[in-house]
Amino acid sequence: MPTQNLFLETSPALYLYEWTKNFPAGPQAEPRINPTELGAPSAWVDQLFPPSLPHEPLTPDGDPFTTSLRSSLDTLSFRRSVRNYADTPLTRAELAQFLALCYPSQVADPGYQPDPLPHQGLKPTPGHITGCRLFPLVLNVEGLASGVYYYDERQRHLRHIRVEDPMPFVQEHFFQAEFLAAPVMLLTLGSVSDYLLRYGDRGYRYMLFDVGLLLQRMYLVTSCLDLSGCTTGSLVQGAFEQWLGVDGFQGSVLKAFAIGHKIVDEDEEMKNGS
Repeated sequence: MPTQNLFLETSPALYLYEWTKNFPAGPQAEPRINPTELGAPSAWVDQLFPPSLPHEPLTPDGDPFTTSLRSSLDTLSFRRSVRNYADTPLTRAELAQFLALCYPSQVADPGYQPDPLPHQGLKPTPGHITGCRLFPLVLNVEGLASGVYYYDERQRHLRHIRVEDPMPFVQEHFFQAEFLAAPVMLLTLGSVSDYLLRYGDRGYRYMLFDVGLLLQRMYLVTSCLDLSGCTTGSLVQGAFEQWLGVDGFQGSVLKAFAIGHKIVDEDEEMKNGS
């Protein structure tokens, strides 16, 4: 019989994941500080990347929730993971509409206040993912300089993080070459520290739930706009964190999501009479 506890010999992430399961004798979602002292769930971003950084507006043309959208049924029917992209750039307007649709319409209302503890209680929410944030790596977008940005969905603007072409770094630190053709890669970042403060031992699990919901929303948005998109974990997360200037705890790179135009199939063109 082994004398050591093999479960405790596993990775810390697996231990944390198992220990925070919601079983009767397990730890529940108890904040580590008084809930009245909690700021907005996205406040950790402002601490790492201050709002005083240069930014530029990214306002959609017209109402992003009614302009050139597929029906709900078609959106669900055509949801796909697509790893190849046409060599045409996205337009600034297309990126603006995509990012706006990643969040519910309420976020543009100045009077709207996001719930600081959306995972506690049974009150309905609009589905606003606040703890995990989007950082677009702009590689090929008409009217927008290449670089790394943070998307502020309340102000609908892009905050400059790194003003340089990300492609050399992406080429070195992505494992799947097919994603290099995407005009935009969206990094999802979360703060383990902030989630633990808000939800105690269950914070890590809630962060994983949130990033999963955000990725699924991006899949539906790409389908709704007739774009191609795919999520990937094939990136060197530690290298990206160092590149962005985060430590993996206060800010952590979780996943990436590639978007771009579809490659039109020749057989499909003939079928449509093009």
